[in-house]
Order: sequence, then structure tokens, then C-alpha cells
Amino acid sequence: MLPVILFYIFQNRKGLNYLNTLWFVIVLLSGFTALIISFSKLAWLAAFVGMSCVFVMKSDRIRNTAKKYQRLFFLFILFLMIFSVVVLFLIQLGWDNWTERLNLAKGALNVIVNNPFFGVGLNNSTIRLKEFITNPYGLYIFQPVHNIYLLILTELGLIGFSIFLIALIAMMVDSGVVEIASS
Repeated sequence: MLPVILFYIFQNRKGLNYLNTLWFVIVLLSGFTALIISFSKLAWLAAFVGMSCVFVMKSDRIRNTAKKYQRLFFLFILFLMIFSVVVLFLIQLGWDNWTERLNLAKGALNVIVNNPFFGVGLNNSTIRLKEFITNPYGLYIFQPVHNIYLLILTELGLIGFSIFLIALIAMMVDSGVVEIASS
């Protein structure tokens, strides 16, 4: 979300008043603080790639040339969303240090299969994951699945996930990242 917030600030910087600017600065500082203390190299990489995309899109010289490639950029974002789910399945091919995340993803998929349309409700995924996760150490991992799309599918089901995707696409269209061609 940090790149999305930064893009929104760049897009609307002239229309923001003092309180909005202060709010966004607080949100960005809080987000960057949480990012740093997470010690997640993958999150750092994702933030770096996202911020780089924002700065590339806001560069006038690059943006004018990239206007033709907006659909390609949208497809790239869609690819990243799908890729984050596919990686969980590729982990099964031998990434042993990711077994905890893989177990959470498998448990989330089982929860989704059992509650496909409406999910299990907000903040109920960790409780329901307990039914599907077996831990060889006998301890229960009390945390949600480590993939935002699987988490939304688990808690809100296909209906809530569809609303989320519609809102995400509408936000991208509204901010000018993607233009919908009118014929």
C-alpha cells in the first residue's frame, strides 16, 4: 500500500490541504517504520519495486513515452497479483524453509474450499486455520496466511474478493494508472 499512497500523493499534491498532507506523512512514516521493523527481505524488495514504479510513472519524460504502455503496466500489476499466489504452489517443489508459509497457504485454501462465497468473516481466518494446519512440533501457529489475496478470499469469500478487485481497479482508473478505452 505504501507505493499506492505515494502515487496518490504525487497525483493529487496540489489538491491536498495541510491536514491531508499531515495525515499522509504520518501514514507513510508509520508504514515505512513497520516495513523496516518487519525484517522481511521480500517486503523490502516489494516496497523498493513499488516505489521505483511510482517514481518511473511520475517522471514526465518517461510517463509521456509510457502512455502507450498503460495496459502493459496494468497487466504487469495483474501478473504480480497472480504471481504471489503461484509462488506458494512453487514452494512445494523444494523450498524447505518456507514450510510454515506453505502450511498456512494450504490451510487457507482448505478454508476457502469449505466457505467459497462468503468466507469465514473478518478476523476469523486464524481461528479457522487451526482446523486445517498440522504442526509436527505440536504447537499451533497463531497467525494469518502470509498472502493478502488468500487472506481476503479466506475471510470475505469470492463475493468480497470480487468487490475488492473492483475497488482496486476503480482506484487505479481514478488515479490515472490505467485508462479504460471507450469505443
